[in-house]
Amino acid sequence: MLGKINNIKHQAEGFQITNLTELEQFRLQFLSKKGLLSQLFEDFKTVAPETKRSIGQNINQLKEFLQQRYDEAKILLEQSSESETKLDLTRTATPINWGSRHPISIVRKEINDIFARLG
Repeated sequence: MLGKINNIKHQAEGFQITNLTELEQFRLQFLSKKGLLSQLFEDFKTVAPETKRSIGQNINQLKEFLQQRYDEAKILLEQSSESETKLDLTRTATPINWGSRHPISIVRKEINDIFARLG
């Protein structure tokens, strides 16, 4: 069982995450309900009671390692994608003012201002 845990940890360390699809593959392979971590927890039920404590600690450490690796990669990929999308080359250099106030609205506002000053 410890060999299986170490094997999964080495697989996770060697897994290259460079884009969002690979991040999703990592999650599916290791952290999903049908992933390797779930299989370890299923196999844990059949472990002898004397070794359950040490194996349980190793499985929990592996779980924390996998979750931490996933979270770090997700944050890095989100930050890199945000920095790429901040510059919109299709926009004009100066903002375009669209439309204006309707002439009746302008006159109505002027009349209201005059009567407001008169009381």
